[in-house]
Amino acid sequence: MMINIIALGLIAAVSILVPLAAALVVFIKSPYERKGALISFFAGGCIGMVFEWFIKEQGLKWLFNHTGLQGFVNGHYLIYILCVSAAGALLAIIPEYLVIAYGYKRQMSFAKAVMMGLGFAMAEAVALAGYRSMAIMVEMLKNADAELQTDTKELFLSSFERCLMLVINVAIVAALVFFVENKMPVRGCIIAMICIVMASFVPGFLIAFSTTDYLQIYTRDTALWLVYIVLSVMAFCGIVTLNGLKYSLKDKRTDAVR
Repeated sequence: MMINIIALGLIAAVSILVPLAAALVVFIKSPYERKGALISFFAGGCIGMVFEWFIKEQGLKWLFNHTGLQGFVNGHYLIYILCVSAAGALLAIIPEYLVIAYGYKRQMSFAKAVMMGLGFAMAEAVALAGYRSMAIMVEMLKNADAELQTDTKELFLSSFERCLMLVINVAIVAALVFFVENKMPVRGCIIAMICIVMASFVPGFLIAFSTTDYLQIYTRDTALWLVYIVLSVMAFCGIVTLNGLKYSLKDKRTDAVR
């Protein structure tokens, strides 16, 4: 039981503390952009919160309760997760584009772009894993007989997944900022949408074929290996992208007096 509580606590810590720590580093290293960086962080967080909590969670709950979506999911699961991934990508990109193009008037620095990505990634992590982990952890501490359905190994892997998704989300936002800044918004939105869909659809696609509903082509352990290989490759590409954008995104304005 204790090892599961530690794993749940780690998920919560990674979902909340890691993005905050990264944001603090960016904040400290950007003394002349702190105001704009903080605004970017909260803007990204608000976009992520509205998207995850209100649109995705409540919207899907409403559809399941008031439409025949459950029957469609049972018969077309892969199509369902592809549609959800595509719709989610679109709904996340639109407000980000509006903030970049009109809120900052295409004058975002690398620090501000990273902060917006960190805010969005943190909101997503808390909504998907952080608050649920804390709720389950509290329940297990209250009730010693409570059983956890998820394997302990997968709980620890979830923490690693959150770290990978943090890098991926920040890189996607920074890349979108770069394309919008360089007056290529359509190309940037398409690339960002493809990346978001891949990050959300591919794991579900790979895991689906480890279940009996999809012929069980391979075991769940194999599916997890494939998922984390794909996400690790995407995160590596994200690091390379961020390193390349570090000197490409510059804001001539500063938010503090030198």
